[in-house]
Amino acid sequence: MRSTILVVEDDAAVRRVLTLLLELDGHRVLAAHDVPSALALAQSHRGVIDLLVTDIVLPGGGASALLEGLDALGRSLPVLYLSGSPRPESGGLPERPSLFLAKPFVPDRLSDAVHELLGR
Repeated sequence: MRSTILVVEDDAAVRRVLTLLLELDGHRVLAAHDVPSALALAQSHRGVIDLLVTDIVLPGGGASALLEGLDALGRSLPVLYLSGSPRPESGGLPERPSLFLAKPFVPDRLSDAVHELLGR
């Protein structure tokens, strides 16, 4: 069964690479560049969204605002946090299953983290 992953990344090149890697790994990807567009995608998508892959710092409110908005839509998702900075403090981020991946990363590490969060 293909998983659907919501990718939220403001850097277009990184977003394209994430989308490509996840699609090559067999996942369906919904990609957005900021919090408002991600929430609009999540609201309009009729199917299940299995996982959120997001940068922590985003236009339109950051990961915390994104997670709160997704929760309000009834889409409380496990999340793979991405950041170009060392692991940030998790203060302010809602509790849920999550992992952190520092950028840059190797493709196998992305795949491993996604599979771990999806329980495969």
